[in-house]
Amino acid sequence: MKKKRLFVFLYTLCVFTACLGVAACKQQAETLAAPSNLQVEQRVLTWDKVENASGYVVFVNGQEFTVTEPRLELFPIGKEGDFHMRVMAVGDGQAYEDSVWVTDTFTLEAPIEHGYDEAGFEYVFLEEELGYEVAKGKADLKGFLSIPDYFDGYPVVRIAEWGFSPDIRGDKIAADAITGVQCNDVTTGIKLPSFLRSIGQKGCDHMRNVTEVDIPSTVTELGKCAFSGWMNLKRVVIPEGVKVIPESCFNDTGLEEVVFPKGLERIELCAFQCLTQPWGLKHISSQLSDIVIPDSVTLIGSCAFRGRENLKNITMSKNIKDVGILAFDDTPWLNSQNGLVYINDTILYQYVGDMPEHTEIVIPSKTTYINAEAFRAQKNLEKVFIPDGVQLGVGCFSVCTSLKEVRLPSDLTVIPDGAFANTNIESITIPKNVKIIGSAFASCKNLREVVLNEELECIERSAFRGCKALSSVRFPASLKAISGQAFTGCTALTEAIFENEDGWADYSAESENGKYVAVLQNGTVTPVEDITLLTDNDVLNYFWICGNPDGASEYLEYLRT
Repeated sequence: MKKKRLFVFLYTLCVFTACLGVAACKQQAETLAAPSNLQVEQRVLTWDKVENASGYVVFVNGQEFTVTEPRLELFPIGKEGDFHMRVMAVGDGQAYEDSVWVTDTFTLEAPIEHGYDEAGFEYVFLEEELGYEVAKGKADLKGFLSIPDYFDGYPVVRIAEWGFSPDIRGDKIAADAITGVQCNDVTTGIKLPSFLRSIGQKGCDHMRNVTEVDIPSTVTELGKCAFSGWMNLKRVVIPEGVKVIPESCFNDTGLEEVVFPKGLERIELCAFQCLTQPWGLKHISSQLSDIVIPDSVTLIGSCAFRGRENLKNITMSKNIKDVGILAFDDTPWLNSQNGLVYINDTILYQYVGDMPEHTEIVIPSKTTYINAEAFRAQKNLEKVFIPDGVQLGVGCFSVCTSLKEVRLPSDLTVIPDGAFANTNIESITIPKNVKIIGSAFASCKNLREVVLNEELECIERSAFRGCKALSSVRFPASLKAISGQAFTGCTALTEAIFENEDGWADYSAESENGKYVAVLQNGTVTPVEDITLLTDNDVLNYFWICGNPDGASEYLEYLRT
């Protein structure tokens, strides 16, 4: 019993002692000093650092901000007017308690709409961006250019179109000896603004002597030709937010390494092209030998890597859907191959090399798409069998001057522009699922027979232009439009059978209050959006479309001319 009483006594004593300790600790917690010396300059609120503070809470006109440093940028809060603020230093909740609130007011003047800094750089305020666009203005471009991060308290967020381009500043440029292009020879380096979001078209092009550039991670948009002509640029890292590398963005650059972002989606026309001059000289020497195109990329534009004379190894995106013509022309990667070249084993990119005489080709069944101009000018190709499931690219068999016989896929839906132009085809049967025929058979001078399918809806401009041997065409009732000049130069065409009993009407496209309308010869006006399959190309030309019940034979002359 005595032992039990002793245990209770000792336990009570421990609890009491602990409580005294906690109370003592609480009594020892120190209240932080209040923030002092609050100032607003260049749209930045600052105050003196509070010793032992873990951070600060700031209220400005009811908006709460938590910061770790004694400063707050005010440009996102409001452009101009009177503002009420209060600031508190935050403790750790143990040794230090929060400070008292400090209150004050300040006034912001309206931002400068257009101005220059001491270096002569020119700035224009972008209302929606809450920042400035910068251009060279009156600045001297000689030496190293350091473009400021801020102007009038707002971040510099955009390089203007042609902002630092040499093309419009004749006193600081020199013409390239090979191309005649105006180049900036005086700038030796450049620092881009830290908060930059976009670079406009030709924003920094042809800085010939700059060897490196750090594109800020905040950049999400690059303009056409933004870094074109940087002949001595060796390495570039494209920021993670960039989805598209636009036309000619890095063409004629001396790159040795390119790091693409994981989320990149498109590499467009001539993006990294290095041109070969007509007399055989390279504009620049590029040591770029390896590239890794991330799986997020679905399109590589025409001439994208053309002329990269040391590009040997390409790790291709697994999700490529479209590769433009000449995308890898004049590279070791392409030149080292022979015969059918595939992208990801399904896109027939190009036939490399010359075919033997009297060649007949059966396109492999694994093929889903024959790339644009894949077989262009293969003069010894005579027959081609294309299995079902294959779609055709623009000009895929153009100028195959010996090509006489073609078997098209039964599930083909579109025969694109130039697909079989300038070939020796004598007869063609259009598969039942084809809806549109582009300028696919232009200048097929020996084409005597064309069997149009019952599901066909549109024959586009120049589809059969120059088919001098074609004498008769039967137009199915499903046909909804024949674009102007579809049969221009078909001098032997003497019979046109229209199965549509309602006949055809001759329309022209005109602009009315900024919108295109189709005008019938009798003056009837039809809005373009009400006409099935009418395209932007069509509205620029004369065309025929279902309508007038008059006899259709009178349009035979229109078809030929």
